[in-house]
Amino acid sequence: MSKYLYGASIQGIQEFIFETNKLKEIIGASEIVKSIKEDVERYVEKDDNILLNAAGNVKIVFASKERAEKIVYEFTKKISQKAYGITISQAVVQIKGDIPDEDEFFLLEQRLQVQRNIPQIPLDYFFSIMEKSPRTAKAAYTLTDGKPVDYGTYQKLRAFEDEKKKDPGIKTDLSQLSNSKNKIAVIHADGNSLGKIVPVIAEKSDLSAFSENLNTATEDAFKRAQSVVKNKKIRKIILGGDDMTCIVDADCAMEFIYEYLKAFEEETSKIKQLKDIGKENLTACAGVAIVNEKYPVYYALGLAEELCSIAKTESKAVDESAPSSVKFYNLQSGNFQNFELLKQNELSVKSDEEISFDYGVYYINRKPKLEDFNKLCDVLNEENSPKTKLREWLKTLSESKKLADLELIRINEMTEREWKEKFNGLIKNFDERLSLENLIVEGKTPVYDLIQIVSNTTRRNDDN
Repeated sequence: MSKYLYGASIQGIQEFIFETNKLKEIIGASEIVKSIKEDVERYVEKDDNILLNAAGNVKIVFASKERAEKIVYEFTKKISQKAYGITISQAVVQIKGDIPDEDEFFLLEQRLQVQRNIPQIPLDYFFSIMEKSPRTAKAAYTLTDGKPVDYGTYQKLRAFEDEKKKDPGIKTDLSQLSNSKNKIAVIHADGNSLGKIVPVIAEKSDLSAFSENLNTATEDAFKRAQSVVKNKKIRKIILGGDDMTCIVDADCAMEFIYEYLKAFEEETSKIKQLKDIGKENLTACAGVAIVNEKYPVYYALGLAEELCSIAKTESKAVDESAPSSVKFYNLQSGNFQNFELLKQNELSVKSDEEISFDYGVYYINRKPKLEDFNKLCDVLNEENSPKTKLREWLKTLSESKKLADLELIRINEMTEREWKEKFNGLIKNFDERLSLENLIVEGKTPVYDLIQIVSNTTRRNDDN
């Protein structure tokens, strides 16, 4: 009897979650998205096999054509009604054996891509004569605090109230997550090379078990990082498969992502299915966007995802195994289009020599290490550090490298010897070519990154 490979791609998840800066709605939306996993499982019986069910991607082998047809006919309607704004693409491929081969997976992806390109009419379509929600410009459904809200917002607020019953101390506003300088960090992390690994596991091991184990490893890595960091202003938004998105106090962002990526490698090393294909563990890359609490979270997420993509590219360039790495940026301007433009306009020094303030990515297990970067930030936070002078040095550097060299000599003369020795010991471990006397290597300097963290955060280990 033939079996059928079913695939679903859930689109618009990020828009659904992050179309607002209201933390209640963000949390409510994330809880709705999380519950979709359970909705999928209700269509599965004992002789069916869930291969993947996380982060908006679903792949199931159904033992009968009837059950495959049932989910195709019902699932889109069910989820569209549950989460106004989310759309779903579906496809089915008849397979030869019990487990799909690489060609059958590829055919499924091709069919899903065709479905993604077909426009879908949203359920909250409205006519011009209907009253609108002022914040979303969508058809008003009910009143909340005396103001009209659309049905999607109503769903999110209702889901938030359900979550609040489980956790009465839940944060309700982004200001409750920001630091004393009104800064939050939007973090997005994603596993490396999963697209290449999944077909191999499907052929040689148990893909369904791998999917569950990976989901558990990601959740455990998040819990471990959260337990290590003393600052508890951390809110997970998307956590499943190899994806992690969260909003945190900017003070703990760099420490948290270091602990998370380190734990992710350790937790995935426990997955048997990786051992079956001769792989020790999984690595991941992350982007950290530090923004003002009032900055649109949707655009901050876009920056975090782009930074994560850059980290992946740079990691793969140094090693095919793509070591875990992080790239961050403190967004100061309100006009963000893409990081390349930011790099040209804000991180390229136009003086008598070409210098870049974009130092690159920071790694977990190779130099330059994020752990060493975090230690340097702590040292620069000390009262006797020349952080103000180094900030002035960066400004001079953007005007003249020769004048900046003279200014750096003066900084070295005025800095306390004890602090200088501590700083030099740390920065040489970070990169043996660097010291307080020489802060530029290969036309770039890490000082800009260090000053951005020090200037926009307080001590990372403060309790809150």
